[in-house]
Amino acid sequence: MNQVAFSGRLVERKPLRVNPSGHASLECILWHESSVTEAGQSRRLSYPTAGIALGSVAERLAALAPNACVRVKGFLAPRRGAFQTGDDLSLKPAALNLHITDFVLENPNHVPQVI
Repeated sequence: MNQVAFSGRLVERKPLRVNPSGHASLECILWHESSVTEAGQSRRLSYPTAGIALGSVAERLAALAPNACVRVKGFLAPRRGAFQTGDDLSLKPAALNLHITDFVLENPNHVPQVI
């Protein structure tokens, strides 16, 4: 299974483009901040994540204001050229992109809003 649910701020996005297969495509950076518990200890997280959206999801993301807060759903996949397969299989971790398949707008307190 490869499913991700993620909240973040849309801190950067490239212009909407059309990929070679004719679909709208948007690359972006989401900034995530949260607190989690790991091994009984509280841990504060704050980091950027590269995202990519296709089709109508890309068009909807492109229409958002800068720094909009969103809750996204999607999956992780290696960036193009991040690793090799076959006989040259690398065990080094691949650089990953979050492929955004859906999202809802949130207010800054992480409460979903209808868009």
